[in-house]
Amino acid sequence: MIDEMLDTTAGTYQNTTIGSTPMTDALPQIASTLGYPTSLDLIKAFNYRLDRLRHDASVLDLSRESVRQIAFRRIDEIQKIFDAPAFKRSVNQAFGSYFSQVNLDSIDDLSERLESQHFGRSDAKNLLGAFEVAKQLAELSRSNGNLSPRAKRLISIHIDHLSNLIDSYETHGEMDFWDHYRILFSKFVELHETHFKDGETSKEYKERVNTMLGRLITSSSLAANAITVAPVVVQLLT
Repeated sequence: MIDEMLDTTAGTYQNTTIGSTPMTDALPQIASTLGYPTSLDLIKAFNYRLDRLRHDASVLDLSRESVRQIAFRRIDEIQKIFDAPAFKRSVNQAFGSYFSQVNLDSIDDLSERLESQHFGRSDAKNLLGAFEVAKQLAELSRSNGNLSPRAKRLISIHIDHLSNLIDSYETHGEMDFWDHYRILFSKFVELHETHFKDGETSKEYKERVNTMLGRLITSSSLAANAITVAPVVVQLLT
């Protein structure tokens, strides 16, 4: 059914921002920005992430069962972003509803509980692999030649932070690593829309961004928070 809805994108819209565009028409652009070949690929990856989170919540050690049931309800609510009713709404309406502050706060709480019980803890090898992907994107960004001094400075700051956090892994573990990684990922998404519109460079950049997103989702001990990448990207596109 989703495939049929995504195929009904005939006609053009006069919206000047993606925020006011119907979800049916905007989803291909969102998927492309994240590096997915099709909207369906994005939906499958998103649902897979939610299924993993739901499983983690089911085995989480909790003193109150009501906390688990609330988490399940919030996950179910967020997953509706790709249900049929959402496709009839604008991007801002859909994401604003399903990624409400209440839902995001609940996911943040679940993330903290998962982290405290060491769910999905990354080892030094995983951190180093993720860091190498980020460095490759940073080098590609700098080679573009159109990067502003401020953008270069921000990227360098986060790359340095990530490097220092890897060096201190034996003492502090992965503390703060994925927070910086997620911020850096968002910056790369923003830079792609601004500076990388030519064919070959654009393709390579998207592939690397998608690889970085994969690292963020599958390796982070803040696994639940990886879900919030979606509204971040929508905000950058608006």
